[in-house]
Amino acid sequence: MTEGYKMKTAWLLAFCLPVLAFSQIMRIHQSDGSTHDYSIAEIDSITFASHYGALTWIGHASVKIKTNDGIVIYIDPYAGNDYKEAADIILVSHGHSDHNQVNKVTQKANCRIFSGPSASVGGTKMTPGDSVEVDGISIKAVDAYNSNHPKGSGVGFIIAFAGVKIYHSGDTGKIDEMAALTALNLNYAMLCIDGVYNMNAQDAAAVAQTLPTAKAIPIHIAPSNASAAEKQRNIDKFNPPNKLILKEGET
Repeated sequence: MTEGYKMKTAWLLAFCLPVLAFSQIMRIHQSDGSTHDYSIAEIDSITFASHYGALTWIGHASVKIKTNDGIVIYIDPYAGNDYKEAADIILVSHGHSDHNQVNKVTQKANCRIFSGPSASVGGTKMTPGDSVEVDGISIKAVDAYNSNHPKGSGVGFIIAFAGVKIYHSGDTGKIDEMAALTALNLNYAMLCIDGVYNMNAQDAAAVAQTLPTAKAIPIHIAPSNASAAEKQRNIDKFNPPNKLILKEGET
């Protein structure tokens, strides 16, 4: 990371983030006299990169995390084709085909796979309450279930490293066990919102409001065969004050 990047990051953190509480866009005057409009997602990307690495929503429920130490984690691989960077860790929440495509992922020779009980992807199965640490990454499995996903068949994940805590809900409804998440002081909560196989946008927003320290990122926006218009309608319904909307493929 360059000194200039560090200085820009420090400036943005000190002066821009308070203003972003009131505005979706921040116009920054650069030292060369030009201006640039930063979105909340761009500001957050700079903040995350300066401290932790990179967090990318690939699409659907598929997520990539890369730490500043170079550890690469994929969660629920399925959407898109952004799996060329070799994985150290793959997490699979459950056995449905739109979450478990580990064969799409380039894997290091010592790649570790952790999955919910219903996933037949090799590696180590985890049940709610199980935790493991790999390469300085703490991974904990938590409850994830609803009428389409029987209790005990899948999990969500809490991934922690370098002082950041990221929650990936897996496929789930709004369940009582989520009350325990508030005390964890999460930094990011990736919440499925399609309303068919998961919470709907309103329920997910209610969960987000119980996680005041977290940026709430909607994922699994709609069923995989949904139109762009249907996806946008669900995104528009997800409106907690701590939301962070990413585009597919955005870091």
